[in-house]
Amino acid sequence: MTGTGPAADASGNIYVISGNGTFDTMAPRADYGDSFIKLSTAGGGLSVADFFTPANQSFLDSNDFDVARGAPLSCRIPPDRRRTGICSSGVDKQGVLYVIDRDSMTGFNPNGDQILQKVPVTAGPACIICGLFSTPAYWKGNSTWSRFATS
Repeated sequence: MTGTGPAADASGNIYVISGNGTFDTMAPRADYGDSFIKLSTAGGGLSVADFFTPANQSFLDSNDFDVARGAPLSCRIPPDRRRTGICSSGVDKQGVLYVIDRDSMTGFNPNGDQILQKVPVTAGPACIICGLFSTPAYWKGNSTWSRFATS
């Protein structure tokens, strides 16, 4: 997660993003490589409450295009702008921003992602230096990502 900490919500859930690694496509799952993960703190421990893994996880893993290139952001979107009002987001090394309903992260769907939105934020072919490598900010209903080009 680019050296940053996890995000959290008012219910005590913790949001993290994992990098390259093994992903169990079938339940029961123990490995969540290339995933957005919601951890519950209920009962005094940590357990996976929900998750989202891109349908192309195997491609992301084998090409080192993992999703853990930016920190997670957990925020409330004003109801007039989004049907759910609650989101979590993060980016991958290809420059794709994932906007996820944190109350229904949709898990893994090999036939296609079922999240709120996938936004390409870079132009051109996929490459490791095209992605976002930064931490998001959220202030008074607005969020922003900074993009730093590297060579």
